[in-house]
Amino acid sequence: MAAIEGAFPPGIVPARVLRQERDLYRVATAKGERIALVAGRLRYNTTRRDELPVPGDWVAVRSPPGDRATIQACLPRRSVLLRKAAGSATSVQALAANVDAALVVTAPDRDLNPRRIERYLAMIRAGGVAPHLVLNKVDLYSSEETRLKLLEVELSRLAPDVPIHRVSAQTGLGVAEVLAAAFGPGRSVAIIGSSGVGKSTLCNALFGEDLQDTGAERVSDARGRHTTTRRDLLLLPDRGGVVVDTPGLRELGLWEGGGLDATFPELMEVARGCRFRDCKHQGEPGCAVEEALIEGDLDQDRVRGYEKLRREVDRRSRRQGKAQEDRDKQRRQRRPPRRARSARRQDW
Repeated sequence: MAAIEGAFPPGIVPARVLRQERDLYRVATAKGERIALVAGRLRYNTTRRDELPVPGDWVAVRSPPGDRATIQACLPRRSVLLRKAAGSATSVQALAANVDAALVVTAPDRDLNPRRIERYLAMIRAGGVAPHLVLNKVDLYSSEETRLKLLEVELSRLAPDVPIHRVSAQTGLGVAEVLAAAFGPGRSVAIIGSSGVGKSTLCNALFGEDLQDTGAERVSDARGRHTTTRRDLLLLPDRGGVVVDTPGLRELGLWEGGGLDATFPELMEVARGCRFRDCKHQGEPGCAVEEALIEGDLDQDRVRGYEKLRREVDRRSRRQGKAQEDRDKQRRQRRPPRRARSARRQDW
């Protein structure tokens, strides 16, 4: 990091965001950790919510001794996990930045939803991140080996090229395999998933100590509780990498559609045979996808899942474009034309 500091203006140092709690950030510099605020100029010039720093970001920080640090700029990202902000039609939220891989944690109970997993994979791939699937809490089903194998087959069908790890974060089963497959020197890995699937327990198992709070499982259904309420970047000294632990996602709306093709490779392969390049697979003549559905070569649920995600992304894109047009129109109405401003100055 010392070599990087030479490229910054005097008084500005590079840092990485470790934690975000509302407007306060904890950042790591070459001289230690500091509490920081986003500089007013950066916040004013930011037009989108995801452009503000998140855990994993590299930032330029003014760090005077004995005073609170200020984040002056967010450095370019090589990858970012984005989702549509919960409850909003046109806002985006960044979950983590500059990560190499993402562990999608699920459990062999009611959380194992194929359509939800497809959403996770599409979001991760759109951000330029390599996905891994973690089937957690397998110790609860140790006597149901057949069911676990069927679940793994189902996951393999959803993601044929994605590594699948059978893990029990509570007992440590399979944790070493996850460390060997996803982590390494200089690598950053995000842990994401729904509430109660054991993400924080897995994070503690990776570190070999209790760093994150965990909630006791409910006796009624053995499901975990929602305990993580913030995003943390934690250093993993033995492996030379970092872990970004995120809160459970109750809502996962796609912001970008760039990962859809890679998430549905068998559908994309068949769609190349359609007569029309922009075929919507909804009754067009010469549609290879509909022919494959009739022949049984494609899974109807997978095709429906793709179409639903594609419509969602297109609808969100149209709404975002309309909202941007409205903002531009309001800005033009507030600011008088250049000729009028010049005339006012002359009158004065």
